[in-house]
Amino acid sequence: MPTKLEYMKFGEWSNIYGPVMYLTAGRTKLLILNTLVAAQDLLEKRSVIYSNRPHLTMLMDVIGWDWSVALMNLGKQFSKHRRIIHKGLTADVQHFQEIQEQETAQLLIHLKEKPTEFMEQIEFWAKAITLRIAYGYRPSSNNDHYIWLAQQCANAISETGRPGAFWVDSFPLLRLVPKWIPGAGFKHKAAAWGSIVKEVLESPMQYALDNMQGPAVQKSYVGTLLRMNSQNELGKVNEIQAIKETAAIVHTAGSESVGILSKALKTRP
Repeated sequence: MPTKLEYMKFGEWSNIYGPVMYLTAGRTKLLILNTLVAAQDLLEKRSVIYSNRPHLTMLMDVIGWDWSVALMNLGKQFSKHRRIIHKGLTADVQHFQEIQEQETAQLLIHLKEKPTEFMEQIEFWAKAITLRIAYGYRPSSNNDHYIWLAQQCANAISETGRPGAFWVDSFPLLRLVPKWIPGAGFKHKAAAWGSIVKEVLESPMQYALDNMQGPAVQKSYVGTLLRMNSQNELGKVNEIQAIKETAAIVHTAGSESVGILSKALKTRP
């Protein structure tokens, strides 16, 4: 298995073995789709069969990222999170569009001033948009702590998501091994990543709660959903925990998706 730039190696293999490949890495089974048609056939037309997610022991059980809707299997919890995300992101589309327009205008100004810093500017633009939408928080630079948290989360996903990267994914009982046992270095990595995951879940949310009187927070994803929650528009159950969890996903996953797309458009126009 390739340890980096996997997509390039998979692309080479597809020229030999075809657009759909099935392989195993230890106990991990992989289905590689290398064309848009193959992805649409399986993930759209047969989504009921193929759209579930694998259980990632290192990421979900050891690090503690089991609250992420991006990692959840289909079920009641997934449906609830998806419903809350839909409500939060569609309640004030015009305001969110204004945020995108404002940040894009700033991006163009910065690119004109410093065209050689394209990647850095794109990364900041993407994360500024998602932070403002999610929490009503506007970072000042790429050195902002919340931006750093999102990047660390992306690094954790990148490293733990590689098939065969951690034995605990193939042998889940290893999650019970104490930290002090030789060979349990993954536990130390998990502890460091776990503290970051906890902070990205709690810290921006606390900022929003502390600044609820501000118009930026009131019109944000979190502000909108907290207001709906107080008026029982999300159901009879208090959904603050679900709001917190989905907001963290809007922040971390949203900024990575936008940033990756923008970089792809630039490098492969």
